[in-house]
Amino acid sequence: MQSKTSLVNKEVVKSILRSVGWVSILYFLLLFLIIPLNLFIHQSNEQREYILYENLFEYSFFLQAALMIGVPVILSMFLFRFLQVRQYSDFIHSLPVTRNRIFHQYTLLGYLLLVIPIIFIAILILLFYTPLELNELFSISEIFRWLGLTVLFNSIFYISGVAVGMVAGISVVQGVLTYIALLLPFGLLMLISYNLQFFLFGFSAEFILQNKLDYISPLIVSTQIFDLPVTVPQLILYISLVIILYFTGLFLYKRRRVEAVSHALVFPILKPIFKYGVTFCVMLVGGLYFGELQGTLSWMIVGYIFGAILGYLLAEMVLQKSWRITVHLKGFAVYSGVMILIVLIFKFDVFFYEKRIPNYDDIASVHFSDGYFAYNQSVDKEPFFLKDEDNIDLVRQLHKSIIANKGKENIKSYETEHAFFVYQLKNGQKIVREYPINRSNYVGLYKLIQESEEYKTGVNEIFHVNVKKIPRIEISSGGPLDKRILINDQDEISQVIDLIKKDIKSATYEDNQDTSDPYAYLNIYLNKNEAMNLEWKYYHQNLSEWIEAHDYDRVRVSADDIDYAMVIRNSDLNIDNFDELTYEEIVDKMDKTGRGLKLSDAEDIKQSLKKTAYYGETEYTIAYIFKQTNQVEIKGITEKDASERIKEYFQ
Repeated sequence: MQSKTSLVNKEVVKSILRSVGWVSILYFLLLFLIIPLNLFIHQSNEQREYILYENLFEYSFFLQAALMIGVPVILSMFLFRFLQVRQYSDFIHSLPVTRNRIFHQYTLLGYLLLVIPIIFIAILILLFYTPLELNELFSISEIFRWLGLTVLFNSIFYISGVAVGMVAGISVVQGVLTYIALLLPFGLLMLISYNLQFFLFGFSAEFILQNKLDYISPLIVSTQIFDLPVTVPQLILYISLVIILYFTGLFLYKRRRVEAVSHALVFPILKPIFKYGVTFCVMLVGGLYFGELQGTLSWMIVGYIFGAILGYLLAEMVLQKSWRITVHLKGFAVYSGVMILIVLIFKFDVFFYEKRIPNYDDIASVHFSDGYFAYNQSVDKEPFFLKDEDNIDLVRQLHKSIIANKGKENIKSYETEHAFFVYQLKNGQKIVREYPINRSNYVGLYKLIQESEEYKTGVNEIFHVNVKKIPRIEISSGGPLDKRILINDQDEISQVIDLIKKDIKSATYEDNQDTSDPYAYLNIYLNKNEAMNLEWKYYHQNLSEWIEAHDYDRVRVSADDIDYAMVIRNSDLNIDNFDELTYEEIVDKMDKTGRGLKLSDAEDIKQSLKKTAYYGETEYTIAYIFKQTNQVEIKGITEKDASERIKEYFQ
């Protein structure tokens, strides 16, 4: 004869299947439509050649990610719905079953219903792997990678929903708080980092965020797994997180009061944490919004005040389950006092963050560039560091000058550049600073640093390639004409690389800041598919002489390619935004003014081609009309680079 406990267990299982079994079935059907069915259709003879996918995540990844993020939380909400309904809660907790058993039975059976559809989909793909010739698309290991990562992230989101469900008394609150908890580490770090930029001169939010993003939020990482690998430390962290959350949920469930249904939060201790947490986050959003919008500290403070009041009221509405709330001014006053104190601490730099520059003797090397992305995308994916004593001293001098000019630089938005410093200290620590600057105030120091051979060889990838492994170099004209020359001879390739290096070393700071158009473009192939892109500029004297000596300069656009050119002063065109007009519309406006200069003589056209730039940012606009194609190309010419013919006409 079966025991009462056994019968109860069976009835509990049936109850679970009735409440969330449909979620499992629906999940399987949706996954089947997204992946196996897609594979079957794509592997038809007519479409097989067009498939470019390399792994299973690339098949409708947006839908896969939506299911991965949504289904586990929805399942956890329906699974523990009995905790939010008084009669259902009283019934379950009146059964002759311990809370331990209830939690394990519900959580584990719910987990099985979540992962079984994923496992079945993986089995289906394995069964069709050979018949559909899926080896043309991906290896079998990719199937197991998809299976493992999908199960892992489903597990994280599911167990997070379960753990949050133990503290929530309303299903909607459980779902919302689950996603808040998953996003909170990244969101809070982002908000604090961007807000600190307004208070700490030199604080680099990008460095903090880009260095921490991969680990702090599984929700963010799950949206990137189709093209970014998940590392072993991440796997260990996430598996540990699942285990910790499971036993945290059990601990909370055993201490949850049965009568605490329909409360937003069932543990009183969590209510002030929730209230002031929401207030703090909304305050940061308000301050950041007003700060970015107006760009002043006073408006940022206004944003803080508005955000704090709004956040506090929203939190009270959730906790009191009504928009007609009782406001507790004492608590808000204490919170406001603490926030004012924190703002004053950062405002007056109590910890001397802003003035700290490492001593010369403590520095092993220093990175100096225009921003975090230059630091993170340097040669060979490793940032370059200056080790020469003179360069380290020059970087420190520049850093001191920027700090000394705090508040004195009137930087217009279009003049803003960034100076990014990373000091590698001898004790292994790093000091990172980033400043918005007007570079024209520091040209002297920039010139000394960036004209040094160490800097040039560090930032230019050409100094780090293996010449013997370069299969070819392609020189192309760009623009309307598709003129190309291939250099395959190994001796010529070596000569070109050596000459480019020589020209880079001899280039001045002013040469590197020049924004004029290149004569042509060089694609230096590092292998069959990867190429390094360089420009052939006017100051590449050695390269220019070699190209001309080998008759490769025919790749350049010349006067022989052009029927005629039309030049006009930008002030006569009255165009506010050149980017809003097509080339043909610009030429039409030039014709209508009647003030343009038409260049038909080959020598005049040749002189105009010597040094052009992006149109709209120069004194003159010039339109080239090509002979064979009748196509139009618009360029700009500065006053100093204009030919005598142009200057004389517009005097």
